[in-house]
Amino acid sequence: MGEDRAARLTAARTSLESGDRERALAEVTAALDIDPSFLAAIALRDRIMGGESIAPSGVRVPPAASLAANMSAPTSARPLVSVDGYAKFEQRARRRRVDRKIDAARTAIAHGKLREAAAAIGEIAELDPNLPELTALTSAFQAARRNRRQRHFGPWLAAAAVFGVLVLSASWLQDSHLLLSHPLNAITGLVETRAPEPIVTATIDSATIEAKPAAPVGTAGVGDRDVAPVAAERPTPPVIDAPTEPPPLVRIPPPQPRPAPPMAEPEPSPAPQPPPVVAASIPQRQPAQASELRGPANSPVASAVSASAVSTIGNDEGDVKQALQRYRSAYEGLDARRARAVWPAVNEAALARAFDGLSSQTLTFDACDVQLRGEAALATCHGSARYVPKVGSREPRVEPRTWSFTLRKTGPDWKIESARAER
Repeated sequence: MGEDRAARLTAARTSLESGDRERALAEVTAALDIDPSFLAAIALRDRIMGGESIAPSGVRVPPAASLAANMSAPTSARPLVSVDGYAKFEQRARRRRVDRKIDAARTAIAHGKLREAAAAIGEIAELDPNLPELTALTSAFQAARRNRRQRHFGPWLAAAAVFGVLVLSASWLQDSHLLLSHPLNAITGLVETRAPEPIVTATIDSATIEAKPAAPVGTAGVGDRDVAPVAAERPTPPVIDAPTEPPPLVRIPPPQPRPAPPMAEPEPSPAPQPPPVVAASIPQRQPAQASELRGPANSPVASAVSASAVSTIGNDEGDVKQALQRYRSAYEGLDARRARAVWPAVNEAALARAFDGLSSQTLTFDACDVQLRGEAALATCHGSARYVPKVGSREPRVEPRTWSFTLRKTGPDWKIESARAER
């Protein structure tokens, strides 16, 4: 690039010496296109534009004549570069540098690089203190500095906000975790073992069976001595386990046992210890017959209690099934008000909107299993649902369903607390 630039400059000088200014200007322009900062080419272009000419270098002046000319006119030699051209060149170079620094300062301010922006503004102030853009750049720099100071508080505020959110979230999670235990107690209350039907039994823990006194047992070696009769041991009556909360029992007073005959005291004698009593000589006590235990249960009072308990269970089961039939009838009639009468907890408005989307509906309960829990009941019904929607196909749709109900007795009637249908 340097040789081409020098060749262009030489061609421009040659053309200018020969008087061809247009070609000389073209060659200088080509040299400046190669290197815009080529000072010799810039100076030559200024001379060409100023109308100056260069003496031909091909004319040889004799040494003596040249020496005489130099001695006679020492002030006739002109400088290579004019003062005005150099001043203009310096001014243009300064302006270009100022423009580059202005662009650099604006870019640094836009990207938040305040140190680079400050250095660029300082250099601009040294090159041209009276530049109009210097005031605008200084104002923009000050505004960027203020914004950066204010931004320092942003991370702290964000950190404080995040910390507060974490604390509130932790407390909320802890409270909600504690609240989850309350429904568990309610659910476990519904899963109770089924209470057995009331059974009227006779109280035999205090009754004793009269035992006859056993005959005297003789021992070997003692024939003339009175032997006291041995009373048969009375076995402990069996203990009948009763439920935790048994129904009222009808107690029958046991018969009074007969007093045992007094035992004869043997005469004191230093007799040896008697051998073991022969087990075969002790009469075995016969177990009580089942008819004896069932005898008190057949009393009129016990029969009445048992009949009333069975009647109550049968009536409650029938009432539960009647409540389920009212539920089915309300759903088949698409009547949300009747459904709410048997199921008070249902959302009547939402159920009415659901019924509005159906033309007809039929529920079929093939089998229902009812489990009574005192004042509560669980019912599971298996069947199918047949319905025709208002929008879409008019063909009836039949789907198998399983309904699970939870009911509670309110006064004489049974109401549905919750209902769930599954396919």
